[in-house]
Amino acid sequence: METAKTWIVRLLADRRRLLRLIVPAAATLLLVIVAIAWGAGRLGGPASQQTTTSPAVTEPAATATSAPTATPRPTASPTPTQPPVILVVSARRLNLRDAPSRDGTLLTTLDNGDQLVQLSEPQDDWVEVRTEDGLTGYVFAQYVTEADNG
Repeated sequence: METAKTWIVRLLADRRRLLRLIVPAAATLLLVIVAIAWGAGRLGGPASQQTTTSPAVTEPAATATSAPTATPRPTASPTPTQPPVILVVSARRLNLRDAPSRDGTLLTTLDNGDQLVQLSEPQDDWVEVRTEDGLTGYVFAQYVTEADNG
């Protein structure tokens, strides 16, 4: 009868046999770890979505009083906002940069006719804009014109 010590020595000596035992065991262990982490929410599983509940608000019971209540004052109506200024690229190609300078990092190159939303007034020949794709940056103001509104 084989003792545990001799079995281990024979197993270590036979590398093929060792790999046939260790590789599936390691793969199984890895799957178990991933499944536990997923369930615990560490990998974005359903347990990671936290739900919050707001405390219940209870209204005090109405009591009859003879004191008059104040009439609420009307709130001021909001002032209308100006529609955004739409600019159109008038150059054949125009660079959108992250800073108002030729040294600013190039974010993308715009084409003639591309529409931009002006975010600030031009300063030092540069204007801050937002593209239709949502990129925000600066273009040289000389190469954009205000779009016709009619």
